[in-house]
Amino acid sequence: STNGVNGANGVSDAKSVVVKQETKDAKETKPVSKGPRKTKFRYPGHFIRYKNPRDVDLHWVPGYEIQEDDVEFISTLNEEHNKEIYTQGELENVVTLWEKDTNSGEIIPLERANLLATGILKVDKHPYLERLYKYWKEKRDKFKRPFIRHFWKPPNTDDPNPNAVFRPREREKMKLRPQKKNDLEVREKMEKLKEDFQALREILEQVRIREKQKKYALQLEEIGFEQQRGE
Repeated sequence: STNGVNGANGVSDAKSVVVKQETKDAKETKPVSKGPRKTKFRYPGHFIRYKNPRDVDLHWVPGYEIQEDDVEFISTLNEEHNKEIYTQGELENVVTLWEKDTNSGEIIPLERANLLATGILKVDKHPYLERLYKYWKEKRDKFKRPFIRHFWKPPNTDDPNPNAVFRPREREKMKLRPQKKNDLEVREKMEKLKEDFQALREILEQVRIREKQKKYALQLEEIGFEQQRGE
């Protein structure tokens, strides 16, 4: 019987060894996920720096978009010559070219405008550039700023106009120190305020007396009416 028990214990020990070995092997073969690799964060340069646009970057600036008065100008010009002088796309391209060359400075002269426009227009449309330049210059002088918003100058922070954006906030006065006041002037104001309240109090008192007398008068009328009805 002892051998039987030892034999049973031996079998159970062997099974436990096998189970433990299989469990150990399963743990060893299980892939371990290391997760994302942690690196030290560094501030990129473009987060804290701003570089002014270069001439090469102006190619990516949005161009001029045609408006209703531009369409009327093109229609009038085409009707005067009984042919299509400029298309809407050509006007947009020419004005965009002139705006980028002018930027936020002085308007370019006619010679410079002709030199720029002749590179993108056909030869038969060059004689009408002076008319287009005059129209663009007058409209820009009336607008008093570039047509492309990218070239607008930043608003003046010292402008006190309440309708202007980005205007400076009014600095609050120091409230830690008590400001010196004219005691005589304050006393006169307080006396005047006291007199006004006293007059108001008297008026309210007279109103109270009047309403009380009206109440008594109504009660007397009611008593007299009841006596007459009883007789």
